[in-house]
Amino acid sequence: MKDNAANLLTLVRAVGIFPLVFCIPYTNPTGCGIALAGYLLFILTDFLDGYVARRYDQVCDLGRDLDPVADRLMLIIFLPLLRLDYVSEQLVALLWGREVLIFFLRKLAAHAGLSIPARRSGKWRTALVYAFASLLLLGGALQLPPASSWFTAPPPGVDVLHYTYDQLVILLAWTVALMTGYTLLDYYRAHWPLLRRIWHNPRAPFSSLAKA
Repeated sequence: MKDNAANLLTLVRAVGIFPLVFCIPYTNPTGCGIALAGYLLFILTDFLDGYVARRYDQVCDLGRDLDPVADRLMLIIFLPLLRLDYVSEQLVALLWGREVLIFFLRKLAAHAGLSIPARRSGKWRTALVYAFASLLLLGGALQLPPASSWFTAPPPGVDVLHYTYDQLVILLAWTVALMTGYTLLDYYRAHWPLLRRIWHNPRAPFSSLAKA
């Protein structure tokens, strides 16, 4: 068990995210508060598993494959938030679309005997997604209405807390959307030579294309 501590932390994140989805009922702020606490704990495991793997020489192929799976599963927290209208359908589609396209890229690279490491831009984007989801859960825990308008005067009866939350959510949502698009392009740009060789030689063995 001690030799697998890093993988265990990753596995806890991958499996534990599912109960959190059921902690976000439609009208109960306590559920969002519990989900927020659990989500922050899982964010911590995302940073700890890499540290433990490097510090105690536990880096392995299982961990390299399991970590991105756990990161993708963390996105399911947006599904109940989508039902609450705290996040738009377009942004959720963009988030999942990026993951599918990068999975496709990794699959092509794996067939060619190549491994695609995480890029720095992708790590920054993941941190932004975590911050955005945490902010939405905080809004649910505080029973703040979903964000509505950007940089307009607060309507009558809306307090400063709600107005500040509104602007922060919308600003972070746009930042996440832009970083999601940028990182997708960044991954494909970095591996464009391989994609081009596959496109022009669709019947050639992938292993030969990797060496071309």
